[in-house]
Amino acid sequence: SILSSPASGFVKCCFCLILIVALTLRCLSCLLLLPYGFAYDDVVTVVRNHDLRPESPWTNLINHDYWGFGIRCFDSHKSYRPLTTATLKMNYHLHQLDPQGYYAVNVGLHALNSC
Repeated sequence: SILSSPASGFVKCCFCLILIVALTLRCLSCLLLLPYGFAYDDVVTVVRNHDLRPESPWTNLINHDYWGFGIRCFDSHKSYRPLTTATLKMNYHLHQLDPQGYYAVNVGLHALNSC
């Protein structure tokens, strides 16, 4: 069979090597960000988003957009990402407004996603 041929073993080895290199490069690129603060849309999605705060109910993640506005509001961007916002809320619980914590969790999530 083709899957048991020596060539398929070489292809699998090359694929694994490429995956390892890609994961390593991605992790290194994220680790280089550790000394820096929040950038670009992080200010709106994390710093100004009151849905991430402990006093804000978890149901807001269902009723609000990614930026913390009511999904039915005129000002809403209609960008609905409740799972992503939930990870940001858990991050806020652990790290408050320390960007290094968010970057470290981001690296971990990318590593898990690459497996």
